Amino acid sequence: RPRAPRKGFSAASPILDPSPSPGSRRLSFQLRGKRRTLGWIATAVLLAVVILVGLGLRGATFQRVFRGDAIVFPIGDAYYHLRLAEFSLQRLPDVLRFDPLVNHPDGAWNPWPPLHTLLLAGAGRALGGTQHDLERAGAWLPPLLGALTALPVFGATTVLAGRGIALLAALFVALLPI
Repeated sequence: RPRAPRKGFSAASPILDPSPSPGSRRLSFQLRGKRRTLGWIATAVLLAVVILVGLGLRGATFQRVFRGDAIVFPIGDAYYHLRLAEFSLQRLPDVLRFDPLVNHPDGAWNPWPPLHTLLLAGAGRALGGTQHDLERAGAWLPPLLGALTALPVFGATTVLAGRGIALLAALFVALLPI
């Protein structure tokens, strides 16, 4: 024969260790909710710190990129991505799919997906739409996207392993440029 629940305590109550009085049980439940909220707030603050650390590490070499009024990128793909973004900036939302200047004289299809190009062109347009604005966006967008990569890493790892491991994984992703 099942026992009847005590007065003020339902069988579906989330509290596993009932206290002697119903009032203290309610207080215990409220404290647990506040602890859980404070835990998420602390996690959000730590995640924001991790993202700022990642942005700071990626932006540590900006004195080499910003030289007075000029923006000088390291030799490599940055100039080609700026060329693609400049094409898209002038003809938004079109993307340069076939580039006649690559593999001269035949040209070649652009192998890169268009998301980075469109983000760069959109950021350049949001900053003003000039060549200098596009270069400024080209200097800041990759470090910002790299630092924000900690967010999906945190989300996926939270599902798989919990908040503590997720913060550690996000920190590792933030430290990757080292």
